[in-house]
Amino acid sequence: MRSEKTSSLSTGAIAASCGVNRATVLRWIKRGKLAAYVTPGGHHRVLVETLSAFLTNMGLHAEGGVLVDDSQSQPALRGKARE
Repeated sequence: MRSEKTSSLSTGAIAASCGVNRATVLRWIKRGKLAAYVTPGGHHRVLVETLSAFLTNMGLHAEGGVLVDDSQSQPALRGKARE
């Protein structure tokens, strides 16, 4: 059972904060790139720490609802976000 103090995010919240479509987040999960757990209701949730590590590993960070490529300090190309 999850601790109530553990923060998790829905796929919609992740999509909004990263400026991508919810389907992109689900694709990351289904391809095993972003670890998630499934609630009893069948919804995917991602721990905040897991999302942070995922973005760091991809060389990205979310800034104002847009994914930013850390190597270029500009918005990430859609292809990189969809990987």
